[in-house]
Amino acid sequence: MKKMDLLYNRTFLKIMSLIIAFGAWIFVVEKQNAQTVTSIDNIPIMMDDVQENVGKLGLNSVKMDDTNVKVTVSGSYADMGGFNAEDIVVRPNISRVTESGTYELPLVAEIVDKNKQVKVEKIVPENITVRFDSLFSKSIEITPKVTDYTVPDGYLVQTPYCSNANVVVTGAKQDVDKVDKCVAEWIVKNDVLDKTTNETVELTLLDKEGNKIENPNLILDIKETSITFPVLKIKEVPVKLNFINVPKGFNIDNLNLNISNETIKVAASEDVVNKYKEVSLPYIDMKQMSIGSVFNLEIELPYGFVNVENIQDIQVEFNSEGYTEKTFTMDKDNIHILNIPAGFEIEPTTTQLNQVNIVGPEAVVEQMTNGDIVVEADLKDTSQIQAGQMEIPVTVYAPSKTTVWATGEYKIIVKVKAVS
Repeated sequence: MKKMDLLYNRTFLKIMSLIIAFGAWIFVVEKQNAQTVTSIDNIPIMMDDVQENVGKLGLNSVKMDDTNVKVTVSGSYADMGGFNAEDIVVRPNISRVTESGTYELPLVAEIVDKNKQVKVEKIVPENITVRFDSLFSKSIEITPKVTDYTVPDGYLVQTPYCSNANVVVTGAKQDVDKVDKCVAEWIVKNDVLDKTTNETVELTLLDKEGNKIENPNLILDIKETSITFPVLKIKEVPVKLNFINVPKGFNIDNLNLNISNETIKVAASEDVVNKYKEVSLPYIDMKQMSIGSVFNLEIELPYGFVNVENIQDIQVEFNSEGYTEKTFTMDKDNIHILNIPAGFEIEPTTTQLNQVNIVGPEAVVEQMTNGDIVVEADLKDTSQIQAGQMEIPVTVYAPSKTTVWATGEYKIIVKVKAVS
């Protein structure tokens, strides 16, 4: 067969293609398995694990040599393809460290991907100098600071506070002693604040001169905190007087009362204070209101409210001009017992109720007689009724004189008899 004929022989061409392909495969495999050596510069020394481990010994590491290292590695072309500094971790061997002091520690390099057949040949430098100090901790109060803000008129700004009261700073004693203050600063950037706002900010350590401390060897148990900046809306609201033991038919509005403050200013979050209509004061007992009486009523605000003007109590004075007091002695005929329980007979044994004091307008009180006054003992709320004699409270009032009232507490003795 002629040579030119072989070029047109399909069987021959297939065999030759297989031979060439096999040869190319052999070349590529040998190339991939061939070993190569390379050096990688500027690899940082990792100290995180070091700090965690020596911390268990009560130590803090301070790296004295601020250098990166060069690592020489070897491996196949396949494993070394694209190999760079991120594929290597270099850290000091701290097995000899047992107490504080300065150590010359050997460096150890590890390949991140354990599946790659890459070998560390050399590390330059081979050692690093590290000082280990005894750990010292100090708790420092966190000072919140809010700046560069505006608040509209009619709003009250309170002192900001942090979600964490203190931060614990740990490190070498000489480093920790330099820390004088910890500040959590929120720069609002000229925003208008009309409600309570929260912001998470980083903590900043300051020395005694107010300079910022940036020391990577100091460890903080927290690195940030949340600042709450209370902004409350101010509202002026009236005070409301409340009374107890008011006689039947008596009109409180007819009393001439001098009130030290008829309104006060309060502050709270806007949605709450907008619904707040009045400050309800403690009760004034009409039985204690006589000529010239003055009541100091303590102001109690709901939780979350602020007394803006710090008015702690309201003074209420009974303006008794045109009023007078008169004392009456009531006999048995004026005493009435109401709502006697079934199964009992009750009658007063008190024959006379002395020193009954009535207050009211002069023109009315001076004309009053015993017949205008009623003494009532209402037993509807009395649960302990038993045979024998009992002392029970009574109410004194003048049904036809709706501008007068009785002062003081009064009681009578009654005789209780059980009946079938």
